Amino acid sequence: MKKFGKITAVILAAVLMLTSFAFSCFAENYETPFENSSFYLEGDYSIHYRVFSNSGDKKGNIMFIHGFGLSTSSFDDMIKFFTQEGYYCVSVDLPNMGYSTRENEKTRIIDRETLIYNLMTSLSDEKWILAGHSLGGGVSVNIACDHPEKVERLLLFAPQTVEQSGGYNSRLSGSALMRFLFNFVIKYGTRSRLLMKIVMYAAMQDNAYASQYDVELIRQPLQIENTGAGLAVMAANARCVDYEKVKVLDIPALIIRGDKDNIASADNIERLENALRNVNEETVSGAGHMLIYTKAAEVFRLSNNFLNK
Repeated sequence: MKKFGKITAVILAAVLMLTSFAFSCFAENYETPFENSSFYLEGDYSIHYRVFSNSGDKKGNIMFIHGFGLSTSSFDDMIKFFTQEGYYCVSVDLPNMGYSTRENEKTRIIDRETLIYNLMTSLSDEKWILAGHSLGGGVSVNIACDHPEKVERLLLFAPQTVEQSGGYNSRLSGSALMRFLFNFVIKYGTRSRLLMKIVMYAAMQDNAYASQYDVELIRQPLQIENTGAGLAVMAANARCVDYEKVKVLDIPALIIRGDKDNIASADNIERLENALRNVNEETVSGAGHMLIYTKAAEVFRLSNNFLNK
């Protein structure tokens, strides 16, 4: 029995060493995924973003920040409308998602909010409108709290904030075991196109749209090596929202949600709505959590009306 235990320990140690080696070798060798792709470099990070130039006279700058497990392609349909309206648009991949760096236990962690803010200032000294979906909405709020002088307005689509982090759960999330398990689940769970389609049907709540949507736009970035492990590290280091700062934030904000959203926490959104001093609220009929995909034109219309006030 002791011999079996020693053999098991050796195998587990070997697996963890190989996993760590894979982490250290990851992700500085990217091909450019889109014609308009660029990478912002800071510390151990390579942050993928895409620039969409405005048509006609420039009305402002918008930074689009996607939700959990998604990427810059989330906003492709909406950005077409915004650029035609005159907005200079940038869509960014959060760390551990899309085509940005996957964090590991050796990464010198920089808050994703800091990375995106530094990207913003590297592109323009002007103010920015922050447009965030789901998790990206929470990140947008954090950036606005940190740098209110740099943020003109907030567009929050089914936003979800991190309300609890640190402590025992944080240490567990970033552990070698959890990195291994996350890797396994993401790697093999996303191999099935059928399973991915089922998830999209549930999130979109629009069978017609989901049936024709190219699931590879979501699946391919998730298949990048060590995505699951990176998400585990992200969970361990994610910043929670500071509601005391939110309460004194005097930036006009718009929250748009879908009435069929079965993913976003209604309590989480309501707490954010109550904390924001200058907030407008809109509900899109027939929309699920992925309303920025399925109801892009309607979400743009409501956003544009808000920006023109």
